[in-house]
Amino acid sequence: PVPGQPAAVAVPAAAPRPPLACAGAPVPGLRAGRTALALTAAAAALALGLAARRPMKRWSEASRLVTPHPRPRRPAGSTGPRIARLLLGQYRPHVYFGMKTRSPRASVVTGLMWLQHGSNLRHTSEQNDGVSRYGWLMHDGENFGVQEIRDEGLVLKTEFVKQPGGDHGGDWSWRVTGPAPLLSLFFYVATDGQGTLRPVLENGTRLAAVAGTAEELGDFTLTFLPPTGEGGEGTKYAR
Repeated sequence: PVPGQPAAVAVPAAAPRPPLACAGAPVPGLRAGRTALALTAAAAALALGLAARRPMKRWSEASRLVTPHPRPRRPAGSTGPRIARLLLGQYRPHVYFGMKTRSPRASVVTGLMWLQHGSNLRHTSEQNDGVSRYGWLMHDGENFGVQEIRDEGLVLKTEFVKQPGGDHGGDWSWRVTGPAPLLSLFFYVATDGQGTLRPVLENGTRLAAVAGTAEELGDFTLTFLPPTGEGGEGTKYAR
């Protein structure tokens, strides 16, 4: 100490205090605990959802399988390839007009082709063949039908009717109507390897019928009536 001056007193430094926790401040270990709790809850919810989905899916599939259609049931024997009244019909896709037997082997096949002067031969329905429209105007799915085909300026009408009877589909008739200008129509018939066909000529020139034999149909005959014009007049170049 210096005489005449106050003595300095040394005060020991206070030990540092730990920081106080305040609202909103993170607490060590608390965030990790919350994260683990959230993950556990999410896993439990996912497991519960999957467990509930399985029985719901099984119930949905079972309900679809056992729910009956409201329409009446078909009587036994009303469908199938061996039903006599359904043996012949328009069972040929991809052609404008044709018929065949309702069987995998198609023992008898018929069809129609036509040709206009300066145009292409029409037979199968193609995407870009130039035919503007074709389709059935009337058809009951079994016994009759009326179709209209519009090919540029040509309008063709095809009609068919079936008369049930016997064990092979009964009888059926075609009629094809076209305009007066020059038009070539070609009707064809074919059988599989087990059948035979024989032309029947009238006056040695006109094809009056085709007689044939097929495994499913037995003996059959396709008769071609002479073509006629308007008012019953005969056509000029028809054969």
